[in-house]
Amino acid sequence: MNVFFRYFKPYLISLAAVMLLLFGQAACGLSLPDYMSDIVNKGITSGDTIYIIKAGFQMMGIAFISAFCTVIVGLIGARMAAGICRNLRQDVFTRIEGFSSAEMEKYSTSSLITRTTNDITQIQQLIVMLVRIVFYAPILGIGGVIHALEKDKSMSWIIALAVGLLLVMIFSMMMVVMPRFQYVQKLIDRLNLVVRESLDGTLVIRAFNTQRFEEKRFDKVNARLTGTNLFVNRVTSGMMPSMMLIMNLTNLLIVWVGAKAVSGFRMKVGDMMAYMQYAMQIIMAFLMMAMMFIMIPRAIVSIKRVVEVLILSLSGCGRSGSS
Repeated sequence: MNVFFRYFKPYLISLAAVMLLLFGQAACGLSLPDYMSDIVNKGITSGDTIYIIKAGFQMMGIAFISAFCTVIVGLIGARMAAGICRNLRQDVFTRIEGFSSAEMEKYSTSSLITRTTNDITQIQQLIVMLVRIVFYAPILGIGGVIHALEKDKSMSWIIALAVGLLLVMIFSMMMVVMPRFQYVQKLIDRLNLVVRESLDGTLVIRAFNTQRFEEKRFDKVNARLTGTNLFVNRVTSGMMPSMMLIMNLTNLLIVWVGAKAVSGFRMKVGDMMAYMQYAMQIIMAFLMMAMMFIMIPRAIVSIKRVVEVLILSLSGCGRSGSS
């Protein structure tokens, strides 16, 4: 993995800029529920229209700043991912050009094609997601917990329960889908092999009239790949409805417990509304991390497959990822 991380060295300044922008984006997002709480507690209850308008314009300004940070982070992340994978693809291609006959037999042409195309595409998608989510989600989640506890500590058990359910769901899903991701990449290698052999031997296949045999051979591999992808997609597609169910149940629980606190004058209505927003931000942070947990296992498989090709060239010719 150290070989792979060398490719990030030319982009350390960009990563630092992204961290600052993401911190600003999270700070903006976490401040909005406080404004909403003040509008309800100070503006609506007292009928202070001027305060409501003033706070509303402040919220609009914060929303524009957050949107600006989001756009810049997306731009930097896309350029970084494209640059890293450009260098990665170039080094893989250079390494393959110098392969001996034994190395070609070890990896096979179809596997090398997959590693140069599909695997590096998976890595590029992972880098974009890493930049936009992995750094942002923990900041949002931790900030949401801190702000929620500042509003009311008596309902912290609700957030703890929701987070616990989310963690159980995420790790259970990982245990099921991670082995399948490794199998998918092998099936893609196999599919490429069958297609390449059929294309290379088109004249021979026609001469011996074995088209039906080749079609059955392709259909067999294609059906296995389709079935495996369908299984993975069915498992992962259940994540969003489950997350939304947990989110809505958490909202319902907060309203139920918070209504009793409001009726007992232990909490203000605005604070309860802000607490709901912070709880949703915490759950959204875990939702983003869950998306990463789905992508990371497949990308790790791709990284290992690409590094297998790169490791000899980087140690032998002294070429670094910054080239």
